Amino acid sequence: MNDTDEGRVRQPGRSDRWPAPLRDLFPWWYLAGMVASFAVILVVVPEGSTGAVAVWGPLIGLTIRDRAESARSRSDRGLPIDRAALTAPRWSEPALTLVWTGVSVGLGLVLSVLIRDAPAAIGWTGAGLLVASAGGFAGVALALRARARRAR
Repeated sequence: MNDTDEGRVRQPGRSDRWPAPLRDLFPWWYLAGMVASFAVILVVVPEGSTGAVAVWGPLIGLTIRDRAESARSRSDRGLPIDRAALTAPRWSEPALTLVWTGVSVGLGLVLSVLIRDAPAAIGWTGAGLLVASAGGFAGVALALRARARRAR
């Protein structure tokens, strides 16, 4: 077996699919948000629409894919590919987790009213969570934009 692949030295135990260990690519905060969303929806509306938790699947998958592409590109340029190098500022992933948890729970509560005839108060609470999450997302986006401008 050849130890080099297109001029790159292959590290033992590292597959071609994942340029960095999966634990460095995986968004652990998002997994916690998914579990929290599921738990909150089950506690608030036991017969509620837990299908709204499905928004986390693509979010986690796309994050892993983007970090893997970034790791591959950084590795080709000889840059470090540890978790700190692959992620955004330390505060952004927990902040986005809170935003997406609000979206997931809000959507689940609204769907519970529309599909399962849950009380209207639950629907309004869900709508409020969706609006608050939109505001939170705008705040995170503005903070990241300001940080990027300062970095230039």
